[in-house]
Amino acid sequence: MFVVLVKLNANPFDASRLGKMLKHQAAESLKREPGCTRFDVLSDMQSEEGFLLYEIYDSREAFDVHLAMEHTTDFLSNARPLISHKEESYFRPV
Repeated sequence: MFVVLVKLNANPFDASRLGKMLKHQAAESLKREPGCTRFDVLSDMQSEEGFLLYEIYDSREAFDVHLAMEHTTDFLSNARPLISHKEESYFRPV
């Protein structure tokens, strides 16, 4: 198991658009990638610009496949201008 947490902040006025893009990305990842077992998109209750992604993959290799998928590279290219801040953390079982 390989877990990815991504904390994002949208630029002002881009939160709604980014949220829709994130939900679409999550659905595509779950549909197209057998190694992606969970992809939750959460919105920050204190800031409408804040999002948290909670992703679970079968392995680090499955996550690497995710990063190389066309739907992911397209998403990253289109979403990058909407994001003001991004932090990623990676976890594995103890």
